[in-house]
Amino acid sequence: MRIPRADAASDATPTVAINNAQEEWNFRFDHVMHNAEQQAVYDLCAKDIVDGVLEGYNGTVLAYGQTGAGKSFTMIGGTQNYKYRGICPRASAHIFGAVASRAAERDTVVRMSYLEIYQEQFYDLLVDSKTDASGGSSSGGSNGRLVDLAVRDDETTGQVQVKGLSVHTVATEESALKLLFTGEQNRARAVHAANNSSSRSHCILSIVVETRSRVESNGSGSGSTAGSSNSSGVKIGKLSLVDLAGSERVGKTGSSGRVLQEAKCMYCTGPDVLDRLAAAAGSCCGCVRFC
Repeated sequence: MRIPRADAASDATPTVAINNAQEEWNFRFDHVMHNAEQQAVYDLCAKDIVDGVLEGYNGTVLAYGQTGAGKSFTMIGGTQNYKYRGICPRASAHIFGAVASRAAERDTVVRMSYLEIYQEQFYDLLVDSKTDASGGSSSGGSNGRLVDLAVRDDETTGQVQVKGLSVHTVATEESALKLLFTGEQNRARAVHAANNSSSRSHCILSIVVETRSRVESNGSGSGSTAGSSNSSGVKIGKLSLVDLAGSERVGKTGSSGRVLQEAKCMYCTGPDVLDRLAAAAGSCCGCVRFC
């Protein structure tokens, strides 16, 4: 806003510039964890969600933030020490620990898939780099894992699904971790001024837990979908663990060429990913867009 000068002849009122820029912002948080250990983060942010998945509910844990903020460390963890494990391996241990403790009462099947969204295309991180999910040759994309994937609404079940994404049945925590770390090795990463190991894609690790009561089960339980239970004692819960690529300012990261193109695509894809996750979780409204 600028106050106009008075008549030039009098020159009694000087020009005054008023700064209207906002100088303070207020945000609300459920919790702020400062220098917290990984176990404390898991207990606060993910434990109750995983417990719900074991009871047949759908749940999502999502890491979002600036590049270099520690999203991948929070979700996957570090290799320096066992205590640095992130939410994904801890959730796997939690699930299989619960499966073992309930083995006498319930039969359980655990399935995993790992999806990468890189430059607005889908990649299956658990498919061999030389073959696609159908056994054919694949080419292009992140480590050659471009396959025919597409988001579809299943009219029969009402669920949002990724058509063509491979789903793996896992029987032990060790086999689940092997798939997790195989997928991590296949992710797209790059180095820039703000992060020496920057994730260049959004990734969704999905774990479906299907349990069947040995006492109540009277039939096949067909027709059940993720996030449901039925009278035959079948419960199906889906856990989505999401590691979004970080937001970044090109002026600070010094990105150019391929890395710059990746940054542009991350901004385009992020909001759509959040909206699809909200739809998959049955939310009646879209997620708040921060990017």
